[in-house]
Amino acid sequence: MKILQTPITANHKSAMFFDGVIATEGNHSLITMQDGELVYNGKVYVGKEIQSLIGILNDDDIDDEVTIDILVDKFFTISYNGNVLEDLVFCDYDEAMLEFGNFLSKL
Repeated sequence: MKILQTPITANHKSAMFFDGVIATEGNHSLITMQDGELVYNGKVYVGKEIQSLIGILNDDDIDDEVTIDILVDKFFTISYNGNVLEDLVFCDYDEAMLEFGNFLSKL
């Protein structure tokens, strides 16, 4: 498995802090789905813009939704030849990587 993205810190493993292809193996990829949208201090952040909040927000902020409002959730999933495989949705990087590895081991 080729890993293309890793967490910035141990407190930034939410899918909201990632964008695009996370890891690949052959024709399978672990990817993020949806751009993700949240509101922080009255401003809407979409997709990669959320990464600019890494020094301000962390996973707890995303989970608690006290200092932010999530408009569109973002998650990890597995694709094959660019097509998303149904019912494989993960919110946390560690869980997503573990399940991607488990998925690949069953092929």
